[in-house]
Amino acid sequence: MCLARDYIDNFVSSVEKAQNDYNKLEQELTKVNRQIVDLEHFIENEKFNVLQGFYFSASIKILRNRRRIIKNELETLQILNNNFSKLINIEFYKKIQNDITKKDNTLNSLVDNKTYNTRELHNIDKNNIKEFYNNLKGGA
Repeated sequence: MCLARDYIDNFVSSVEKAQNDYNKLEQELTKVNRQIVDLEHFIENEKFNVLQGFYFSASIKILRNRRRIIKNELETLQILNNNFSKLINIEFYKKIQNDITKKDNTLNSLVDNKTYNTRELHNIDKNNIKEFYNNLKGGA
């Protein structure tokens, strides 16, 4: 467990996700706008009966509602992304992320491959620990 690694990973991921979501929503908005224009041109250029007119109207209403939802999301994400772009150089944070990951990997490797050189107890091991313990207990 490395909290710093979790924090930086979540931070970088959130910034990238906000940017990706904004781009996807812009594409969705373009698609919906084109669909609305297509319907409007069809209405302008074609003859249709009342029932078909109802379906054209209802379809435009559905698309306009989708458009409003997308535009509302884009407006709030735009505030976030504009501030990210002013304050954050994502490459800088990716470097920090990389540095933390390297350090965490190094520390984990040290733990996995740990060795300890005794300073005082050169002759102690698992075979004579009981004797060592008894000597300590008796000497206290």
